[in-house]
Amino acid sequence: LDDAACTYLKDFGAATASNGAVGLYHIDKLTPEAAKYGEDLIKEGAKVYVVDDAELERVYREYPVIWKNKDAAPKLCFMGCPHMSLQQLKDWTEKVEAGLCHYCPMGHQHSLINDGDGELIFYAVVPKHGQI
Repeated sequence: LDDAACTYLKDFGAATASNGAVGLYHIDKLTPEAAKYGEDLIKEGAKVYVVDDAELERVYREYPVIWKNKDAAPKLCFMGCPHMSLQQLKDWTEKVEAGLCHYCPMGHQHSLINDGDGELIFYAVVPKHGQI
């Protein structure tokens, strides 16, 4: 398994434990016990829950939004949890930092490049030099 797969499995385990009360999971031919024992691990009559693209879309669509105004712009961003990997922290930091802008008091020219797939919305306040 590469680092991305290990991170995904770590996240999967954390999510199933915190949101689904699942303390242990097996993935066919992948997790050690499942690779060793195969379907002998499965109790007769056990429920099967398939997580596919359609199920992920359903959960995403139906997940409750608890903010008073779901269209409001965020004021704070907190990142981190006990199971966040260093690479995930770096990735999220880059995404958040990409949305931050600054004023150059030296009057240098800067450029803004949208290298993502989504629409870029840019708000700017351009004061006259010496009036800040």
